[in-house]
Amino acid sequence: MSLATRLIAEAGSLAGLIGWKENDYRRLKGIGHVKALQLVTVMEVARRVVGQQAGETPVLNRADLVAAHLQPVAQGLAAEKFWVLCLNRKNRLLRRVEVTSGTATAALAHPREVFREAIREAATAVICVHNHPSGVMPHPVLCRIAPGFHWSDERRHAA
Repeated sequence: MSLATRLIAEAGSLAGLIGWKENDYRRLKGIGHVKALQLVTVMEVARRVVGQQAGETPVLNRADLVAAHLQPVAQGLAAEKFWVLCLNRKNRLLRRVEVTSGTATAALAHPREVFREAIREAATAVICVHNHPSGVMPHPVLCRIAPGFHWSDERRHAA
């Protein structure tokens, strides 16, 4: 049995390998520290390739488009992450910035960090988004993008 076949069998699928850490690879006979780190690196490159879209930058003017854009990036993550999507005036993505990486259940982001990135990119609009590695969304009424994502309009929270 080849190494690739063993890896896929253990992870359940190619997509399952994306979330693996060094220790997950090292459980398999014949994979040491260096090989495990090489495999982690390969999977990170694969995640970025899948997330990269050819041609023009995407228009992100609907929740489903944001979810589709971030799914390859957020899939398999074990910790919550908070991203700022900096957009131009036509809602085309200028840059995606990871503002913070949190724990399995929380990611904190200060407005200063959000706006710093928006100003740096000369963005005319921003979308703030974070993942839910557990799949549990605490505010179901506000979480209508897709399983694993939470998008809220802060004006709804003001009272």
